[in-house]
Amino acid sequence: MSGSRLFNFRQGDRSEYLAQYLLSGLGLVSPIPRQEDIGFDFVCSVADQEKGSLTFNHQYLISVKSLSSPTIELEPPKDWDDSLPHIGWLFLLELPLILGVVDKAQSSIALYSTLPVWFIYYENPDCGSITLIPRVNSDDARNVDRPKRGTPITQKPDTFHYDVDVGHPITILREADLHDGKRIKEIKDRLRLALRFARLTILHTRIGVRHFYWFAETSADGSRFNPAFYYDDLPNDPEIQNRVFKEIAPTLVSLAMLYKSQKNSDLLLATGKLLNQAPASTIPDLIKKHLKEVFE
Repeated sequence: MSGSRLFNFRQGDRSEYLAQYLLSGLGLVSPIPRQEDIGFDFVCSVADQEKGSLTFNHQYLISVKSLSSPTIELEPPKDWDDSLPHIGWLFLLELPLILGVVDKAQSSIALYSTLPVWFIYYENPDCGSITLIPRVNSDDARNVDRPKRGTPITQKPDTFHYDVDVGHPITILREADLHDGKRIKEIKDRLRLALRFARLTILHTRIGVRHFYWFAETSADGSRFNPAFYYDDLPNDPEIQNRVFKEIAPTLVSLAMLYKSQKNSDLLLATGKLLNQAPASTIPDLIKKHLKEVFE
């Protein structure tokens, strides 16, 4: 026990206190215990209502930074080897990740989408470290584009550092907003929309489809963000294609059942052609019997 604490650490704690207070105006804010801290500070949910009996949805993780040090750094350990997933875990999250930058002087928190990092996942297998860079105090109006490759990583020269521009904030929450029900509703609606695109990105990644969203156009005041999309061919790999068809088979079955009930034979047979690409064990025998027009 030293009886003292470093000033920078103390300032970081104050940023988290303020973030928790502000975010609580949007919904539930559950602090992550220090013992379990791997870079996320809170697990949050957005309240569906602004008053009365509340329900909560749209969960997300948030990493809180201060305006003086707003970036997220993902660096390899000194004893790095290929078995250490110091970056890969970022793409295994089941909840969207938001970067929150606290301005203590203004009693505000700016919320940033981290979706541009998905370029790394699909296009940059040589990535060894990442810096997520929010645009703070900037009127830079350029579109958010692909991450920029930097210097080689010392521990492994065939890998490189990447700077990921995450653009301007998707919204800014100020203390004064907490007393304005209309403004809070606007902020929550914007956050819900951003989280929806993030959840769709996670969903398609889990399925195996090479597709994600990010916000290419953002505004410095957090009042506007426009989504862009990324698509790529599925790899010419039967194992990957079988996995994708296995994942989308329930959707195709549901569509086929609809077209059967509508007596739309053209769409039924067209959907059936796709269903027949799925591994045979994916479709239950009862469904095959019901959709005999497709499977016989």
